[in-house]
Amino acid sequence: MLRRAAIVLVVVGCCSARVSSQEPQLLKPDTLLVLKNGAEVRGLFVDVKDGQYTLRLPDGRSMTYPVGDVDRMERLTDAAMSTPTPLPQPTPAPTPFSCRTFISEKDIDKAFYTTVRDITVSTKWYGSTSEMYGALAEKAGKSGADAVISVHTWHAPSGFAWAAPHAGGMAVKWTQTGRAALPGLEGRCY
Repeated sequence: MLRRAAIVLVVVGCCSARVSSQEPQLLKPDTLLVLKNGAEVRGLFVDVKDGQYTLRLPDGRSMTYPVGDVDRMERLTDAAMSTPTPLPQPTPAPTPFSCRTFISEKDIDKAFYTTVRDITVSTKWYGSTSEMYGALAEKAGKSGADAVISVHTWHAPSGFAWAAPHAGGMAVKWTQTGRAALPGLEGRCY
């Protein structure tokens, strides 16, 4: 009987140690992405797939960045990870978050924007729908919009192709509330 109690105690001790080791921990970044808009993103490299880098951020979120938006990728060494990035020198009129045109597949709270119009773009030849985001951002900028939300992509006949890429969404202008909420929204900047 004493032997069974000892075995149960050992098994319970092992299980309790396993449960306590599953507490959330901050991830240690091993990769630096420098985006074309000047932003730097540090995280744990997951993979490059379908033309997008995937990183797991230190807080546990997974983020994807199109290859076309990334200026360069650097693997961080232990020395680079322990040394903080120097703070930029203040400018006379600092902007908290700079994003020329924001693109998101998500529907966003209506208090954050006013609608400009629905827009679509397409090519006349075969290609990937991921190529359409830049064209969508450019067209939105020309129409005076700050962002395109509820973006969707598809293939359809156009020009010389039976399955040319298309993209569309709602071009919007930010309200003050939306501009303040922009850094926390899910999407990408162009």
